[in-house]
Amino acid sequence: MQRALQHARDYTAHSPGRPAEALWIRDDLERPAWVTSPVLAHACLLASDWDAAHHLAAQGKVLGWSSSESAQGLVVSAYLVLLSGKGPGMLSPNLGQLWQWAIQNSVAAWGWADEQGNSMTKRLEHAYAEHLARVQWTAERQGRFLDWCLDVAQRRVNAIVGDKHRGSYDKAAMLIVACAEVLRMRGDKAVADALVGEVRNRFPRHRAFQAEMKTALRQAERSL
Repeated sequence: MQRALQHARDYTAHSPGRPAEALWIRDDLERPAWVTSPVLAHACLLASDWDAAHHLAAQGKVLGWSSSESAQGLVVSAYLVLLSGKGPGMLSPNLGQLWQWAIQNSVAAWGWADEQGNSMTKRLEHAYAEHLARVQWTAERQGRFLDWCLDVAQRRVNAIVGDKHRGSYDKAAMLIVACAEVLRMRGDKAVADALVGEVRNRFPRHRAFQAEMKTALRQAERSL
């Protein structure tokens, strides 16, 4: 993975600008594939280069996580999984949904499957399940990345709800409640409750968002 990461970095540093039509064509000998930010983020994560993944994601915007060019949602989701202390197959409802959504978005343009019919999504899920189970972060790194994830989550909610992107209210609610689930799994129930309460109180008149928060919280309660 270290060699793969270095290859991706070298290619990105020396590749020409990406043509618009590259978004819609399959790669072949005449039209090669392009290394996008999510591809580079996957390489960083699977090579355990946590600071590089953070640096890449921190440059992104809090809106547009569904884009095939955005790595921020993938990295934030992966870090929340690691901070939860649970394996990808044992995640709480909203965190599990967030992780699945991040993986799927990061490979949305890849229609490739292996000879057994396993999609790229399934292959990545298996790779991360094996890799993340072996990762142990120091207390300092956990605290630093937890603060960053919470900050990104707050800014994303402000951008979505504050600017009334109604079609993404469910994504904002899922992210905040996923953060609360992680905090509870880390033994910080009071901080988790304060986070949810503060966000709900910040947007008292946004009924559609409040409804999405209630839905996300009901899902979270099923795992308690």
